[in-house]
Amino acid sequence: IAEPLSQIWKQQAIVINQAGAGGLIAARALAASPPDGYTLFLAGGSVFVALPEVNPNLPFDVTEFAPIGFAAEQPYALLASKTLDVKSTSDLIEYSKKQPSGLDTVAGTRGGLQHLTVEWFRKKSGAKLNMIHYPGPAQAMNDFLTGRVPMMMQTLAPVAGVIASGEAKLLAVASEARLRGLPDTPTVAETLPGFTSSGWSILVAPKGTPADIVEKINRDLRAALARPDIVERLEKQGNYTRPMSPDQLAQFVRSERATWVPIVKDIGLPDLTRHGLRHTGATWLADAGIPLHVLQDILGHASVETTRGYLHPDDRHLASAAEQANAFLARSAKASDENRCFISALFCCAVLCS
Repeated sequence: IAEPLSQIWKQQAIVINQAGAGGLIAARALAASPPDGYTLFLAGGSVFVALPEVNPNLPFDVTEFAPIGFAAEQPYALLASKTLDVKSTSDLIEYSKKQPSGLDTVAGTRGGLQHLTVEWFRKKSGAKLNMIHYPGPAQAMNDFLTGRVPMMMQTLAPVAGVIASGEAKLLAVASEARLRGLPDTPTVAETLPGFTSSGWSILVAPKGTPADIVEKINRDLRAALARPDIVERLEKQGNYTRPMSPDQLAQFVRSERATWVPIVKDIGLPDLTRHGLRHTGATWLADAGIPLHVLQDILGHASVETTRGYLHPDDRHLASAAEQANAFLARSAKASDENRCFISALFCCAVLCS
């Protein structure tokens, strides 16, 4: 949406990617920005649903950000790897119930909307599912395509290619109605009435942004998203527009929180701040109660940030987070010298480059 907005404003809309920590990094940057309309946040749903629950001591309230407009939604799709002998939502549910140890499913970052969607699917369907969490999409997709973790619920854009190539089976979409571009694909709600789930992106501004500025940006955003060429580009990526006023958007966020926050509480996401951890991808280590300094002593601070949420394939048979963490530490201890050397080399390269 930066391109059409730049054309409307006759000045460049600059996109700054501040990913990480379930949206916390970007949210903190917005909260610290002046409320003048020049700094905006294209926020995902988990920022308003999960982030406040796992970080209750945030120095700002995300629900107080000034709502501007709805950018796009990405309906979730129910997928099975080509190795799994199922053809429908009901097939998958029944198949999972027949497995003695359940069916492994990609659950993404713990507390993210992908995880919450799968949890709700499990609760509503009674499917026997094992949540396999990943800190990033690359390893998750590899395990899914090879059939090691044969089920996934994911928004359409990242999986469009593997569906088209036949590497994955598209069983259903979690939209309210069948999608224009996929008229032959049933909705999950046709099997589980009332089940819908979409990733969504909304534009918000810092708390206290004047109403006239909010209204101006809302009008411009709606004009940009009404362009047929923009609609076509978004839909090719699995994104669908839904025009809303600022008041309608505020009501939408309240409605989404009413749906998802009880699920967050039901699955018992921990208060990460109690453990000194603030990245949602690390929650399985937080559950285990392993002090952060232990990991830092073994790997060094830099590696802790990138590896502490990684679930090794050999650990998937372990029932508890503590067992997973102990296995992680055992492997890490054997490679501690090598890791320290690698971290030192990265540090030296960073100093030289700077």
